[in-house]
Amino acid sequence: MASLHSRRAVLALAVSGYTGVGAAAATPSNRTTTRPSATNGTSTANRTSTSNRTSTSDPPETTVSEPTEPIGTHPMFGGDPARTGAAPDERGPRGPVTVQWCVGSGGHRLTPLAVADGTVFSGSPSDGLRALDATSGRTQWQTRLDGHPSAPSVVGDRLYTADDRTIYALGRESGRELWSTTLGGHVSTSTLVTAEGETVFAASIDEDESGERAGAHVHALDARDGAAKWRAPIDGGTIFGSLAVRDRLVCGGGARHYFYAFDARTGDRRWRADLGDHATSPAIGQESVFVGDEPGTVYALDRSDGTERWTYEVGTEVRSSPAVSNGTVYVSTTDGYLYAFDVASGTRRWRFDGGRRLTTSPTVVGTGDDEVVYVGSDQGNVFAVDAARGTRRWSIQLSGAVETPPVVVDGYVFVGDREGRVRALVDESTSPPAGARTCDAPRTETPARNRDEDDDGDGVADRNDYAPRDPSVQRRADVDTAERNDPGFLSGIGVGAALTLLGVGSGWWLRSRDGEES
Repeated sequence: MASLHSRRAVLALAVSGYTGVGAAAATPSNRTTTRPSATNGTSTANRTSTSNRTSTSDPPETTVSEPTEPIGTHPMFGGDPARTGAAPDERGPRGPVTVQWCVGSGGHRLTPLAVADGTVFSGSPSDGLRALDATSGRTQWQTRLDGHPSAPSVVGDRLYTADDRTIYALGRESGRELWSTTLGGHVSTSTLVTAEGETVFAASIDEDESGERAGAHVHALDARDGAAKWRAPIDGGTIFGSLAVRDRLVCGGGARHYFYAFDARTGDRRWRADLGDHATSPAIGQESVFVGDEPGTVYALDRSDGTERWTYEVGTEVRSSPAVSNGTVYVSTTDGYLYAFDVASGTRRWRFDGGRRLTTSPTVVGTGDDEVVYVGSDQGNVFAVDAARGTRRWSIQLSGAVETPPVVVDGYVFVGDREGRVRALVDESTSPPAGARTCDAPRTETPARNRDEDDDGDGVADRNDYAPRDPSVQRRADVDTAERNDPGFLSGIGVGAALTLLGVGSGWWLRSRDGEES
């Protein structure tokens, strides 16, 4: 049984934060960093590993103008170390939107995206880490690690990530390794870096020589050189997905019911809460820690001692971490709903129907009347939802299930799909460069036996069914007509049905949890 948990842990990716846990043992690296210009210098700290990187030319596939101004910052999964998913100073497209550029890869299982000063950082098992120009999608550099990369975190001039067993610090502008530290077990979470760039946190699952589980730990490393600050045991459980930190509290959950909180400076355990199975990655608010679980409960836990402030039963799996902004908690669920709850009381403010399977974490942008919640679906939709009313502002139908939480900066929305494509969405009034809408990703064909499935038995194949909860609305044209003829169609009961209309959505890891997971 212990070995089963070890195998599950190696593949786990918790809630919206792809952990990048691989199955291969760490070996001396032979990584390659490629850039359009082969003039990079290598910066090496005292703990530099035995990498043998080289630089080669990587000419862009399309000719586009370079950005004249830096594009804002979303430096890590959740936007900040507390993983709140909130960016009040950013703005998104007004809508309707179009694809400005699309860049593919040879694989899937994209990490959550990060953006810093005009560069989008993305990771996948096949391509390693890539730095893409935010306005054109042009590759600036690419670095392959020894295993699957975890979600990148950017602080200052450094990018932090992990593979199966090792934590890395890379140069943000070059992708060159500055230091690496091997934890001695499988890395089970993405890296988490404090806003000041002082400490890197990650969790690991240890194994003995026979491959049996031999404990689990949370690690704190010095962000300057990778030296260990502390190492704390995780008694009776594991932590998957993504940790979160705020003030002196660092916390996370896993697959064995328990949710843990540690002192961020000392590693002393502050408290442990008993939740349902497969807790999501957390978001830390001013007074509470917000988390969901697979049985379908949303929790608000007191930051000081972990006691329940309130709970809410949504009745279906919660696989993505919550977002919290301006007194409201936002949670997406696998039955296609996006919920808004009052932070203090847990009272439901509204419920938005996004069709089928919302498995990416929400992102909240703006303030006041301009506050908007963005979320992706397994059917390929990206929705922009009014934060105050829970009504749809715009949506776009993409060709693949949305894999990553939307990242919204300076009028752009960046998303990755399950076939390895990264897209930049902008207002239709923004003219994309010639050819930028054509994605170079090899498309995965749907097996013939699945192409004509009709889950709801309404006589319309699922791939053409835009509103499975409303038999009167089956195709895009039906919804367009309804919107033109009845301005109130998208309010009230018909919201979800109409919303589904354009699309669908995301989240590979937990889907694989049923076979070996998250």
